[in-house]
Amino acid sequence: MPQPEIKVESWAGLARAPHALDDVGAQVAETFRFAREWVARPDGFRPSPVCLLRPLGEVMELLAGVLASMSDVVETDLAGLADAVASASAGLQDRDVAVALGLPEVA
Repeated sequence: MPQPEIKVESWAGLARAPHALDDVGAQVAETFRFAREWVARPDGFRPSPVCLLRPLGEVMELLAGVLASMSDVVETDLAGLADAVASASAGLQDRDVAVALGLPEVA
């Protein structure tokens, strides 16, 4: 089985990756917040006590809870991924420096 290849175009680009993942996490959080606030609204299904759509309001409350749980999982996973990328990039950079120091100097 071939070994995966890690190609680093620039250390600066790799250093920005965790911040980009943080930005994605913020966007995901905002998307889930919007969905909980505007999509999973029960009040539209409760205009009166005799409304036939009233049971859907309870489903919307359940949906809001599911969206909150999903948001927590995704945000936690993205934060863990950002930490792992930062750690891996530090390890790669350290290895790169060690290899460079071990090479003979070219005159």
